Amino acid sequence: MGSISKNKFEKLPYKFGSIDGSFNISECGLLTLQNGPTEVSKDFIASHNQFKSLVGCPEYIGQNFDIQYCDNLSSFSQGPEVVIGH
Repeated sequence: MGSISKNKFEKLPYKFGSIDGSFNISECGLLTLQNGPTEVSKDFIASHNQFKSLVGCPEYIGQNFDIQYCDNLSSFSQGPEVVIGH
């Protein structure tokens, strides 16, 4: 699992492509999902962040999509096209 959780970023510091496995960016204080991966083969975990939209979210998530406790999120538009899990 790729994890940069609990690091403090307003946005992801690098542009990610496809992730083979899970990707955890929870508790980073992210204000945006800009630079997020386009595809994650397992879980995409972005809980406890401050982003307002899902712009930059992966288009494909092979297992679970976790955005719990993202209290500033105001819209689910531009979310993933495919989520295999929940």
